[in-house]
Amino acid sequence: MSKGARASWVIVLVGLLAAADAHAEAPSPRGHEPPFTVDLGAATAFPILVGGVEAVIEGPFGLQFRGDLGWLGSPYVEAIDGFLLAVGAYGSGAIADATSDLVRAGIRDSLTGRASLGMRPMRERGFEVYAGYTVNALGGSLGGKSSVEAVTGVKFPSDYEARNANIDSTLHSVHIGFGWRWLPVERLVMRASIEYLQTVASSTQVYLAGPRNNRALPELSDATNAYLDDLYRTWVKAPVVALSAAYRF
Repeated sequence: MSKGARASWVIVLVGLLAAADAHAEAPSPRGHEPPFTVDLGAATAFPILVGGVEAVIEGPFGLQFRGDLGWLGSPYVEAIDGFLLAVGAYGSGAIADATSDLVRAGIRDSLTGRASLGMRPMRERGFEVYAGYTVNALGGSLGGKSSVEAVTGVKFPSDYEARNANIDSTLHSVHIGFGWRWLPVERLVMRASIEYLQTVASSTQVYLAGPRNNRALPELSDATNAYLDDLYRTWVKAPVVALSAAYRF
């Protein structure tokens, strides 16, 4: 991701937060604040969640629990891969092309789950802070057999004739963020935030492709996992811009 792209994200978020402040709910005495609220709606978080559902439960003292479940689709997978290519995470030449193939295959169509704890320190205002855990899992797709062999140096079994293999990566990350919440009309809750996300662990499995070959390959999986885990932990760290709209129950 270029510095210009990151700057653009920050400019967009500042604009959103400024608009939020202009339309924020009017201050009210603490005694009139609802002691317990539940917001349920739709959310997107670029580049880790194309679309999904978000629930925010707020209790006394502005303490919050947030939960998100959604889909990491092809547009955002391409954005992640493009960022890693841009920063030189893959090196160059044939190895870079092979690594790009494996990253796209490994996280394609993954589910994204997020759990966060946070708070709204000023109950009469919409500023929020939170931190939590993000997992991308249960995705994966076909990657090139030659790509696996290129990055690991391990060969497929001699009786394996297909050109592709099933690649499945799971990423475990932590995130911390801040943002603004406002209520433009009664029971409609809008949120905009920016986060920092860091992958701290991952696992990758390589399977033989095809209905007769649906079995794991331990040696290839171990080698691919070691290669990609180092890459994910070193390079998958980036700002995340999140937007949501919810109904307040």
